[in-house]
Amino acid sequence: MQPDRAVSIKLNGELDEIEAKTVITALELLTKLVQDFLPSSTKVTMAKLEEGSAILGVHVDEEIEQRLTKGIYQILEDREIPSDWSLKQVKNVHDLAKLSQRSGVESVALVDHENRVLNVLDNSLINAVEKALKELPYSLGSVRGELYSYSASSPTFVAKLRSEARHGVVRIEFDEDLDPQVRSLLRKNVDVYGLIQRHPESNQISYVRVRRIEQAPDTPNYLSGRGIWRDCAPDGISAVELVRRMRDSSNHNGASEVPRAREC
Repeated sequence: MQPDRAVSIKLNGELDEIEAKTVITALELLTKLVQDFLPSSTKVTMAKLEEGSAILGVHVDEEIEQRLTKGIYQILEDREIPSDWSLKQVKNVHDLAKLSQRSGVESVALVDHENRVLNVLDNSLINAVEKALKELPYSLGSVRGELYSYSASSPTFVAKLRSEARHGVVRIEFDEDLDPQVRSLLRKNVDVYGLIQRHPESNQISYVRVRRIEQAPDTPNYLSGRGIWRDCAPDGISAVELVRRMRDSSNHNGASEVPRAREC
């Protein structure tokens, strides 16, 4: 049974002046926003599709409607991320509000099942979301990775690196005095030190305000031991015996009792 309520995105403007891509994007963002409040197995279904101004709605229950409206209000008033929202939802709301800047769109609003406005999604919300994201906690730390992207548009200097520690792409910002050094390290592995910001859900580093950057030392090449045991096993040496010999050999002036791979 479908919920008896709906929330919709209303794109105010002349329908024939609004790009089809904008309408599709609005529905995709609304669906993602609602889906994060639901179990992953629950499908988000269409509840409304109206012309005039484009109105695109999906089914929700009363609880989700309230969590949406209260969450947006909290972002606007307190400039903080609601505790029961994911970071993805905050960014989806931000992107929905930015649709007001698209061609043919005069304004964007979240409306209920009777088309009553719940929240206006405008520049005030865009600014509030961006401020809330900047208020995520910082700590001192470092990250290593390949510096692969660079952009300078004073007073903002930005680069990106691919982290070696599974943090994915990390955005870094730095002051003009570091600009020559950053440019000289492009396409090299670097160590970046400064104020780091972590994703609130994954705890992965997503941003660094750089205080120091330097080229990372070369990573040593280790020889693989793959295949050694396959050569040793047929001659009757167990794993326990092999480890014992390795341990004992370290106590006799470095003279190893462990036979070479083919001599096991």
